[in-house]
Amino acid sequence: MEQENPINSVGVVTPSDFFFGTTEADALPLDSGAKLKNVNIRYEVYGTLSEKKDNAILVEHALTGDAHLAGYHSVNDKKPGWWDTMVGPGKPFDTNKYFIVCSNIIGGCSGSTGPSSVNPATGEGEDVGFVGEVTGVNPTPIFEALEAGLIPVVTPLGMGIDGNTYNINADTAARKIAEALHARKLVFMSDVPGILADCSDESSVIQTICTSDIDKLIQDGVLSGGMLPKIASCVSALNSGINKVHMIDGRQKHSLLLEIFTSQGVGTQIVRPDSVM
Repeated sequence: MEQENPINSVGVVTPSDFFFGTTEADALPLDSGAKLKNVNIRYEVYGTLSEKKDNAILVEHALTGDAHLAGYHSVNDKKPGWWDTMVGPGKPFDTNKYFIVCSNIIGGCSGSTGPSSVNPATGEGEDVGFVGEVTGVNPTPIFEALEAGLIPVVTPLGMGIDGNTYNINADTAARKIAEALHARKLVFMSDVPGILADCSDESSVIQTICTSDIDKLIQDGVLSGGMLPKIASCVSALNSGINKVHMIDGRQKHSLLLEIFTSQGVGTQIVRPDSVM
């Protein structure tokens, strides 16, 4: 059954693709000396570009995000793009005024060339750059920023022993930083209310999950897909000594305060068996 889109929605949008590196001449040169070929970047646009071309705004998600910023991909979609609350007619990023472009980044997902992409010329995976694993964290700059009354905003990039800069999975980076800071709590904010017992029902939030229950939740299909690496990060954080890990909806007003400072919370908390009261 088709659903009616909200009156201030951008409606149904169609993703587009930008290709480059299809020839040797337009391949992207890398610092390593190699060249990046056969790359596809998926993007979506909302609103109308002005005649002077002076009303464009570019929005990008982190490495694990996608280009579906607002609206719906079909009339049957139940869930809009990840920033639909901010983009549309009359919203903060007003599509009656601005021309909004949202693209994936190289190595991203959902249509763009990434680590799992297959090179049609070779039938093998495409190497799109540098993705690293965290071997250590220097927390000193973070402590210095906190002592100065600043809120650190950390880009998930790491420096290798070879001097190259590597992309780091954002969930992994957050966990490793929390461990280095000896944090009591770690909070993951996304565009879902928490872990759902029924993925099609956002009211089915599981308030508390014990690490001993995770294997069964995976077997039952409650935890699957993109939630699995997040859960793995949660378990590793708890095993390192962090007391609790929370998953909350960043779209909800005051969600962080409500999760941390109220007894019922608004998302899902993951705890060790010895923390369950």
